[in-house]
Amino acid sequence: MFQKLSSSVGSGKTQAVLEYIRENLGHGFIYVAPTKQLCSEIYKRLLKELHAHPEYVNYGPLCLITSDNVKPGAVYGKALEACRNYNPDVPPIVIVTTKTFEFLLEQLLPHEKNRFEAFVDEGLPAIQQESFSPGDKEQFLQYLQVDETGLASASPGKKEILEWVARAPKKLKGQNLEHLAVSAFRSICELIVSDNYDVFVTETDKSIEVLGLFSPEPLKHFKRITLIVAIFERTLLPILWEKRHGIEFDDFPNQDGLFNAHTSKGALMTIWHVLREGDHPSKRNLSRNAETTEINEKEESKQIISKIAHYVEEHFAGREYCWAANDSFRNEEKILSGVRMPVRSAGLDHFRQHDGVVSLECINPQPWVKNRLQELLGLEDDYLYELWRFSNTYQTVGRCSLRVRENTQPIEVVVVSSSCAKLLAELFEGSKIAGQLGNLPRLTGLTPKEKAQNLHGISYTPADNSAYSKYKVRQINKGLEVLSKDIWFHEIRKKNVGE
Repeated sequence: MFQKLSSSVGSGKTQAVLEYIRENLGHGFIYVAPTKQLCSEIYKRLLKELHAHPEYVNYGPLCLITSDNVKPGAVYGKALEACRNYNPDVPPIVIVTTKTFEFLLEQLLPHEKNRFEAFVDEGLPAIQQESFSPGDKEQFLQYLQVDETGLASASPGKKEILEWVARAPKKLKGQNLEHLAVSAFRSICELIVSDNYDVFVTETDKSIEVLGLFSPEPLKHFKRITLIVAIFERTLLPILWEKRHGIEFDDFPNQDGLFNAHTSKGALMTIWHVLREGDHPSKRNLSRNAETTEINEKEESKQIISKIAHYVEEHFAGREYCWAANDSFRNEEKILSGVRMPVRSAGLDHFRQHDGVVSLECINPQPWVKNRLQELLGLEDDYLYELWRFSNTYQTVGRCSLRVRENTQPIEVVVVSSSCAKLLAELFEGSKIAGQLGNLPRLTGLTPKEKAQNLHGISYTPADNSAYSKYKVRQINKGLEVLSKDIWFHEIRKKNVGE
């Protein structure tokens, strides 16, 4: 059974799960978190929850297994050992990172998985990607078998070689196969030999493009799988599994009464954006020259993101705030005085004292990845971009004081684009979009609104684009006609939203 536990950031999702584990100790549990730090936090919280169960606190069936507390190179083996040393009288609770869980999915047998209920905090990696441009593609492609849909597997008789490349490259020596030991091809082989991914390969004139889509098949033997994800429906994985595998998610039963920051904190929030309406939130745009807007400015101090940093610092004027940006922005001139957060900050709780939060990270699919996903899933551009990047912006914003239920101080949020600002405002009831922070010039010509008005006389919002993509999927799945976007908008959308 697949379940979802989805609610706002700071709602108490993790606590609900820990209490559920405490009350259901008759079988094994695997708790999966994205980082070692978060695994450690879960371990400490579970120790407190299980204080009345000395069989867990004192004798070790509660296992934290990360490279922080296990010898390097021994993590996977220790995790597998902890799962297989199953005592039905005191079933184990095993806490691991997402990467270790992927290993367990490959190694545990179906009857071993069936002993456990698994909770996956902040979800699984919906896709993996690799683009490889060797001088001679054929010497690598000969090891791959690709069907008419692009789905790839090992060529007949070649799987062992791919396993060597992926997991034991030293075995290539003396076999005249040393040329295969390059990092990009190793990443491809890791996907091909894993049962966790459906792998699609596209060959271009110069490159081999590989997209791995996480499969639910290795998860089906568990007693139950629960994905703990804020704004679950606005992430890529459920769309992927629904469309490709027909997976439906039940609601986790213990989520009634969770705190809803969307309704409780919205009225406190003011949201700013730094790019002009319609400008694309991309690393390419943020690395432009701030004076000329030419692309690929190498000197950080001259880039648009540095100018944005000055706007942000001036805006907060000595007040405390936290911020995140792509690792490529090093804040070399120490413009931003706030506390820096990791780009991937889901689950972290130690920025909650800040009433100001700035999300400057830009996470977008590469064009070939976007095109391949659109072919496989039939998603509109805008909806795919929303699924790809918005959840990360949302997680960054969710680290601030909106997590603190009793806090009633105003909360100021700065994001990169107007589209992200609008999506946040749709979620947080009563929040206010204050407009553009600073006065950056237009970077990319006409706005989507202007383009839509020129072509159709219609301005489509991000919510309209999302609704149309979902409408198309429903119609196609039912074998029904799909109306054009203009006709759909006038005949269906406007009636549904009461216009």
